[in-house]
Amino acid sequence: MKLQPRTLEYYEFFEMTKLDNDILGFKTRDCGKHFHPNKENPPYMDFWHWQVDNCFGNNVQNDSHNRLYIGLDQNEWSFSTETLQWQLIIQKAWMDLFYSISENGWINVYMSW
Repeated sequence: MKLQPRTLEYYEFFEMTKLDNDILGFKTRDCGKHFHPNKENPPYMDFWHWQVDNCFGNNVQNDSHNRLYIGLDQNEWSFSTETLQWQLIIQKAWMDLFYSISENGWINVYMSW
């Protein structure tokens, strides 16, 4: 048997994040100011940290490929924290933007920081 090279189709995670932020009109890193505009010291709210804890198929590492769940089926999430309304709003935006390129809500991504 001869091995055949395979090509992985993937999307650049931080390009996806930028597109999502542009559509939403705010940055999803430290977005407490957006959801609590009248608070002098709004809570720190970081969607990236929620994604890392709940939506990736494997541990997140720099310069790596991974699978990201962008759907709303909570059975797919590995709930390490209680999902809050602001997280669902942003997750729905990811689903609206990227579900058409996913496989049942899962997308192969590459990330480097």
